[in-house]
Amino acid sequence: MKMSKFIGVLTVLAGIAIAIGPWTFVKVCGDMGSVEAVCHQTRLMAMGFGLVILLLGIIMMLVRHKILAGLFSLVIAAAGVATILLPILIAPVCDMNTMSCHEKTLPFLLVTGCLLTVIGLLSMVYMFKSRKPKEVPAEVSPHPVRPEQPAQQPQQAPLEQTDWTGQQ
Repeated sequence: MKMSKFIGVLTVLAGIAIAIGPWTFVKVCGDMGSVEAVCHQTRLMAMGFGLVILLLGIIMMLVRHKILAGLFSLVIAAAGVATILLPILIAPVCDMNTMSCHEKTLPFLLVTGCLLTVIGLLSMVYMFKSRKPKEVPAEVSPHPVRPEQPAQQPQQAPLEQTDWTGQQ
């Protein structure tokens, strides 16, 4: 399996987990009556982030060029950083440490975001390091070397003698 497909599969799995996690296995706080909990925005934004990450993973599986795969790896790493910032700055979870979103959703999004960032950066380094430079054949070289002909230096015209007034 190619590296870009492997990274794509990992990214798709992370995107699915981020999209459905806050709705299912790492639920945010429940219904609080007429007041909507702050973490409900985290859940909605996590679903959006997860779908974008899922799309990035699908694109990563389809990319054939190493340069594009390296660039998409960088975008995946940036999406990982955004996932880390989601429950902290973008759409913060509830402040109470005993709330479900603070105990489950926050650590899940932080760990998943860290994993995505590390996977994206390592993949980017691998894609750019494993790229082979193009070799230029000797006959196509822009400066052919011909050992049988020595290099000739251009001759300069002799300087005319002038005095300080500029006359000869």
